[in-house]
Amino acid sequence: MDNLEIISMTILSIFLGLIFVVLIIRLAEQSAENKKYLESLIKKYNCKLRTNLIHVSGLPISNHMECKCFISDDKYIFVADHTEYVLDKSKLTKIELKKDIDIQKQAIPNTKGVIASTSVFGTAGALMAKNSKTVDVTTKKQLLIFNFIDKDEHKQLIFDTANILSEEKAISMFNITKDKVITI
Repeated sequence: MDNLEIISMTILSIFLGLIFVVLIIRLAEQSAENKKYLESLIKKYNCKLRTNLIHVSGLPISNHMECKCFISDDKYIFVADHTEYVLDKSKLTKIELKKDIDIQKQAIPNTKGVIASTSVFGTAGALMAKNSKTVDVTTKKQLLIFNFIDKDEHKQLIFDTANILSEEKAISMFNITKDKVITI
């Protein structure tokens, strides 16, 4: 390598290093801002508990978006992208926890056999060698459903808590009685 290549590589390395440092600093600033915002919410609503939930339906945000749920004595506060949605506990008719376990059989192709047969016999060989094995794929859903009345209309907020809260934690956190736990 000549001197020009070494100098250009050095300048490029310094430039990329500076970009990396700026990105790390920006991420740290955003994290600090987010932490301050969440602390201000806790003080504003005098929240006792907090958890994360996955939105399914009921709020004007996209499905499967992670929300933070703050629980105070008289309100549930759902926060997504710094937007607050407040549900007064006085409007609640009931909170339910619905559990659903779905087991499906899924075929997994024998790729080694298909590749070998294709190389020897072509497409016909691939069709003959498609011996696949089946495996059980389990999908668990645990839906937390807030039923409430808003302007004389029955509405629901639905969140998926399967990978976030255990059944026992959800029951204690949201004061759900055992008869409101429904297995589908």
